[in-house]
Amino acid sequence: MFNSVMLRIAALAMVPFLAACATQGGSSSRVLTSEAPKVITLDDSYLSVSKQRLAAGDASLKPAYDALIASANKALAAKPETVTQKGMTPLSGDKHDYMSMGPYWWPNPDTPDHLPFIRKDGNINPDTKGNGLDSARIITMGNNARDLSLAYYFTGDKKYAVKAAEVLRTWFLDPATRMNPNLRFGQGIPGITDGRGIGMTDTRNLWMVIDAAALIQPSGALSADEVQGLRQWFGDFAGWMVNSATGHEEAVWHNNHGMFYDAQLINYLLFIGDIATAKQVIFDAQTRRIASQIARDGRMHMELERTRPYHYTVFALEAAMHIARYGEQVNVAGMTLKADDPHCIHPQSRCIIDVWNFEIDERSLKRGINYLTAATLDPKSWTLYSNEEKVFDANEVLPIMLQAERAYKTGTYGKVVAGLPDNTKTALDRLLWPVK
Repeated sequence: MFNSVMLRIAALAMVPFLAACATQGGSSSRVLTSEAPKVITLDDSYLSVSKQRLAAGDASLKPAYDALIASANKALAAKPETVTQKGMTPLSGDKHDYMSMGPYWWPNPDTPDHLPFIRKDGNINPDTKGNGLDSARIITMGNNARDLSLAYYFTGDKKYAVKAAEVLRTWFLDPATRMNPNLRFGQGIPGITDGRGIGMTDTRNLWMVIDAAALIQPSGALSADEVQGLRQWFGDFAGWMVNSATGHEEAVWHNNHGMFYDAQLINYLLFIGDIATAKQVIFDAQTRRIASQIARDGRMHMELERTRPYHYTVFALEAAMHIARYGEQVNVAGMTLKADDPHCIHPQSRCIIDVWNFEIDERSLKRGINYLTAATLDPKSWTLYSNEEKVFDANEVLPIMLQAERAYKTGTYGKVVAGLPDNTKTALDRLLWPVK
């Protein structure tokens, strides 16, 4: 397993070099392609179904649509977010460097200067979400880009696309406000460390930015050069992920952190056009992430150890399902690994990519989803793992069930969705993954 990781990192070390070559007119055609962007995490065929149903007057989708437009209209009136707005300055002295603090860390009551901070797992320090840092700001930016681009997709009103482009331009492209493509100061802990690999979960939703660029592409709100600029940024960020000590630290985590590391890296590689490397990372993830983190009965033991085990199980499955979605796009039939390739687990039967259906030693993504499904249907069973006052959040589990129904089409997960409370009716995920 270790050798597999090292081989992957060695291969990916070329990402920044290849990106530079492509930008400077070099011969590489695998990265920074000039093709129009396409949605990678979302599914345009499912978005199309929602669009058609809304046009036909489908009342079941109207609450989610109305909530989306309300959010997009709010984003229209908001000033674009940027890392340069934060009150604090990283040790680099450059406010273009992203900066956040571990959410579960608090001032030490036993020392005069309150250092080093102490950990209270599951208890969020509100100061970590304030204007002094960037963690809340990057979430707002991503949500605004997503909502504005989807509002453009569903309404055709260009004002939403123009604003979405402004949001992306401000955070990633404008020299005065852009974020540097690194997380050197992500989730630092006062008195202990300036940044950690764990900080990479802060960027887990940058897929929204990539899909937003694709959704607004028909409007022309982003120029071809600006799209290339976005690809360059994500190519540089992917290079930082695989070449930095911070990135390496996150890559070896055996829980949701490692899962999100792969999900992000694959997303960025697909966006810049490095399909070959993305394919290899996805292939490795089937065993390195899915089979190694999900037990035979579907439990994710590393998530069950937390004070909020249900939340973290959903969290890890979210990342795993992103990896599965990306696996769809590298084409199982086109898998180039040979039977004698060292990455093959078993010649003939394992040299494929199909994350949704991959199973080895009775370990699989579907078993993990089914375990969560059983807990959702019988919340009392979850008390075995914690004393959580709130066993589960229906809006949190909704996207898992919707995407599971899309993948397996058994009707089982659709029934779970149908039984969720009314407060899920306005959830955006109902538009993104409608039950067909």
